[in-house]
Amino acid sequence: MQTKNKIFNRRAFILGGIQLTISIIFSCRLYNLQIWNRQKYEALSENNRIRITTITPRRGRILDRNGIELALNEISYVVSFNGEKTSSKEIDLQMLSKIESEIGELSRIRITALYKRYYPFGSICSHTLGYTKKQQNMMSEIGVSGIEYIYDNMLKGKPGKAEHEVNSKKHIIRELLIIPQQDGQDVQLTIDINLQKKIAEIFKDHKGSVVVIDVNNGEILALYNSPSYDNNLFAGRLSNKTLESLNTASLPLINRALSYQIPPGSIFKIIVALAGLKDGIITPEEKFSCKGYMKIGERKFRCFQSRVHGYVSLNEAMVLSCNTYFYNVGKKISVDSLVEMAKEFGIGSGSLMKMFKEEATGLLPDRNWREQKLYLKWYLGDTINLVIGQGYLLTTPLQLTVLAARIATGKKVIPYIKISETIQDFSDIDINYQHLNIVRKAMFDVVNSKTGVYKKDRIFINDIRIAGKTGTPEINSKGESHKLFIGYGPYHNPRYAISVFIEHGKTPRQDIIIANRVLQYMFKNHS
Repeated sequence: MQTKNKIFNRRAFILGGIQLTISIIFSCRLYNLQIWNRQKYEALSENNRIRITTITPRRGRILDRNGIELALNEISYVVSFNGEKTSSKEIDLQMLSKIESEIGELSRIRITALYKRYYPFGSICSHTLGYTKKQQNMMSEIGVSGIEYIYDNMLKGKPGKAEHEVNSKKHIIRELLIIPQQDGQDVQLTIDINLQKKIAEIFKDHKGSVVVIDVNNGEILALYNSPSYDNNLFAGRLSNKTLESLNTASLPLINRALSYQIPPGSIFKIIVALAGLKDGIITPEEKFSCKGYMKIGERKFRCFQSRVHGYVSLNEAMVLSCNTYFYNVGKKISVDSLVEMAKEFGIGSGSLMKMFKEEATGLLPDRNWREQKLYLKWYLGDTINLVIGQGYLLTTPLQLTVLAARIATGKKVIPYIKISETIQDFSDIDINYQHLNIVRKAMFDVVNSKTGVYKKDRIFINDIRIAGKTGTPEINSKGESHKLFIGYGPYHNPRYAISVFIEHGKTPRQDIIIANRVLQYMFKNHS
């Protein structure tokens, strides 16, 4: 009997212990839920009760100088039931009207606007505008390149927020809070899209660029590149075929006007002439003999097309593009004087706009650069190459346009591309104006004199004349070259500066013909 009682008491004790342990565990769990982690679970409960959705703002438009839309938003709609998409397809406006007329007061249905970037002019201005891409939530877009990237903070706006109370089945019960979105701001550019279209028509299938600047305020009126691409392609997923078309040897994605670094060729003679006049190395009347070449040491430096020009003055050397005249200047002038003058006119010394991430700085070589980069001394032959715009010297089409604008005005014109209410006040270039007028007259004669290399293509519209200079920089040992022209006009009251760059140009005078037609359009339509 005592043994049975002991067994019973032991079992009762064990069961009691188990029950007590369970009670303690349960009590601890309750304490953990209700006291220790109360705030955590209240927050989780609240999150289960409240649904937060983002309201996507409309991205700002990009406009040309006349208010024409260059980038805008195509709108579509997604219908959600209790916060879940009813379909993966976007709904057009006609379908939306039908849905709205039928859903009545159903509070569980929500219509959300979706925006997709659209560029109505496609490839005409794509390098300047750039493009966007969808963010991970696939609701909003961010700028990837061009103006879309530079002014992304202005364009993208600020998202709004909606809070709804939902029940255990996630059905919307009521609206708790709406914070409206702030739509993006519009950005207006200095670009004239009609001028861009005209340039595209004139430029045809050439590879290269055309840049036009208002010399009085620095506004970029045209920044045209060819070949180009349609930035609407980036609105969706790119197919393999599209990717192949964008990665061809013609490099359509490259912004040639800003990022192509090319030797300026004979255009650099403008700088050499100004530096030579400033240092007193040459005078307007002094003449040098051109035998078609100059021999320095054992090497022959040839004149343009190996022509023999005889005795030529500065003006004649500019008009005839006589290399030998400038070889004589190169024998006397310091490379430091050339570099100093080039910097005054924006050549090869850095980014001018300091906006586009693809804008190249160019290269203005001197003794220090050659020693630090090539571990070589600077020799006379390097200066001889430099005075005809060859050797290591590199510039961009934009920099060449700015050179023309600064020659036209005598001021440090700085280009910009966004309409500004601030009046631009450019500082004067450190130059003798008599020297500047000598070079201006030479540039006028390049285009207008009867002996000029482009006498057949003189621009003459209602007594309007321009000044300009050509360049044919060699780019390899095979003698292949680009074609360059810079100019400004009207000559007596400058308004516009232009550069024309034709990559591997082979057609004679094609650069001046294009510049001629563009400026004719400008003078007729921008009076």
